[in-house]
Amino acid sequence: LYRDASGLARLGAGTSGQFLQTQGTGANPTWGNVSSEMVKIGESSTTSATSGINFDITFDDSTYYKYLIKGWVEYDAERSLRIRLRQGGSTITTGNYDYAISYSYRRYSDNTANSSYGTNRDLDYARINDWDTQSSMGRPGHDFEMHFVNNMQTTDENKYFHGVSAMYRSSGGNYISSNNTFNWIFKGNQNAITGFHLYPTGGTINNAELKCYGFKK
Repeated sequence: LYRDASGLARLGAGTSGQFLQTQGTGANPTWGNVSSEMVKIGESSTTSATSGINFDITFDDSTYYKYLIKGWVEYDAERSLRIRLRQGGSTITTGNYDYAISYSYRRYSDNTANSSYGTNRDLDYARINDWDTQSSMGRPGHDFEMHFVNNMQTTDENKYFHGVSAMYRSSGGNYISSNNTFNWIFKGNQNAITGFHLYPTGGTINNAELKCYGFKK
C-alpha cells in the first residue's frame, strides 16, 4: 500500500526479480527491472571426476557485442587443458583448429630469464595453456579468461578467441612463469557457436567452475 494523490492505493505484485523503485517526490512507486551492462548468460560446473565438460551457452548477438568466459579447472594430476567448439549441441572434432601460446619464465636452478611459446595448426582441438600444472606443489589446475573476437551467431566468418591462463605451479617448483597468453581460431566452418567442450591432456577433470558473461551494446 502507498498513498497517492487521492488516498491509499495498492501496488500489484511485480514479476520475479524486480525491485521496488521510487520515482521521486510526488510520483507513485513502481516495480523496476535490474539493469546491468554485464550479464551472466551461462554457467557450468562439476565436483566429480569427468573426462570432459560441456559448456553450452545461449548467445544473443543482438543484445551483446562481446562475451567473456572466466573459468577454473582442477585435474587429477599434471595436465594441460584442451578446448573444442560446440555447434548445435555437438562437439566439433575435425582437424581445423590453430593455436598460438606465449609466456615468459625464470628458471631458479641457474637464475635465468627466458621466454617460450607453443604453436600448432590443423589439430582437432585448441590449447589455452602450454605447460602442465604441477600437482606435487599445489592444486593441479588452471585459471583462465577467454575473450571472443567476433560474434558467435554470425555465419559469415571464422571464430577467433584470445585470453590468458595461469597455473599454480610447474615443473617441480623449478620455474616461475607468467600467464600464458593464447590465441586460437577454428577454420572448419562458419556456423553459429553454441558452446565449448573442455578436457585435459589425460586423466580427469575433478573440479570445474565456468561462467560466461555478455556485455550489452
